[in-house]
Amino acid sequence: MTLVLTVIIFLACIILLAIGVVFSRKPIKSSCCASSELDKDKPSCAVTPPDTKD
Repeated sequence: MTLVLTVIIFLACIILLAIGVVFSRKPIKSSCCASSELDKDKPSCAVTPPDTKD
């Protein structure tokens, strides 16, 4: 019985921690090299490739 209660308490703690992490995350404002204020139109960003003109 002690082992069952220990496992249940452990799983409950892990679940509460996971819920806390999910709800505490803040969305990233700009995905371009973490510079939302500087160089907004910078084409050399690693996330968005530069536009190719044909």
